[in-house]
Amino acid sequence: MYDAAMKPKYKPLPGNEKPQATFSKCPTWCKLTRFKIIGLIVIFLTAIVFLLVRCFNTSMVQGRLFCCTQNPILAPAGNLYKETLDKTLGDYDETLEGSNNLHYKHTRRHLPQCLVIGVRKGGTRALLTFLNLHPLVVTAPNEMHFFDDEDNYSLGLDWYRKHMPFSFEDQITIEKTPAYFYFDYVPERVYAMNSSIKLLVVVRDPTERAISDYTQIHATKVLKNKPHETFEELVIDEDTNDIRRSYTAVRRSIYHRQLEQWLEYFPLKQFHFVSGENLVNNPYKEMYKVEEFLNLPHRIQKDNFFFNKSRGFYCLQMADRQKCLAESKGRKHPDVDPDVIDKLHEYFDNHNKKFYRMVGRNFGWP
Repeated sequence: MYDAAMKPKYKPLPGNEKPQATFSKCPTWCKLTRFKIIGLIVIFLTAIVFLLVRCFNTSMVQGRLFCCTQNPILAPAGNLYKETLDKTLGDYDETLEGSNNLHYKHTRRHLPQCLVIGVRKGGTRALLTFLNLHPLVVTAPNEMHFFDDEDNYSLGLDWYRKHMPFSFEDQITIEKTPAYFYFDYVPERVYAMNSSIKLLVVVRDPTERAISDYTQIHATKVLKNKPHETFEELVIDEDTNDIRRSYTAVRRSIYHRQLEQWLEYFPLKQFHFVSGENLVNNPYKEMYKVEEFLNLPHRIQKDNFFFNKSRGFYCLQMADRQKCLAESKGRKHPDVDPDVIDKLHEYFDNHNKKFYRMVGRNFGWP
């Protein structure tokens, strides 16, 4: 009877052994499971979407790396308002740009090639917001008060430049400080920085501007529970019953005097005077003229604007929503004595005519 236990055991001859497969043990993290593959795909797609969103939501889109050749939001066919890169500070409208940290390759900070120098309560905020519709314009996020403030000016042009937004070489950097228009030492300082700079001035009916100036200061006083005189008390000299010429709101409305200071350094061709009334009633038409003055291709379109009946002025049509200026803009004026209004019109009449002759344009103020 055959016994398997008694089966002879053979050993392979030397050199004929079968090689055994050996595998290095793979650590747990290197094993690609289905869930890990899906996770990697999600991360990759998220990164692509992030880059595309950054491309579409900034004005810095000139065909650079990871950017579009043309901003689809701002393309003439789209006519939609571009979003800001990040939130800005202070009184600055959130629709305006000004990132201190994020920027694209081949961008750097430039000194302004254009300044909005005035006038206070003329509509400069609206002008800057509308300018920011244009893909070739970048705007400083705050009023810098560089040329009119001694402390700021003492810090030098490099400090000023570092507070400008990043931009490409073909973009125009614009800074707005309406106070520049009033100080006689500012034009010389601006000229020293750039003698060929372009200057934008928004002007409006001097009487309305004076009342608007009062309204803003009055609103601030009320918020602080501080007493404040009426407009009539401030603008009328109680001794003469005539216009108080020393009242700041009145002095700031005499445009030809401020302009004379600037014309000592800059020729008239470097100025463009924006009608504050037209900026409210027909912003597209007024912005068309500004684009021409700045030698910009026309990118701001009629359907960038829509009239907001509740606010009483035009607002902006953005990609996914509508945007109006801050509530602090367009405040309702107090009711002013009609006799005081007439006196102001009479007082400003000759001053307005001098201004018309200087700039070669009649703004039709009463």
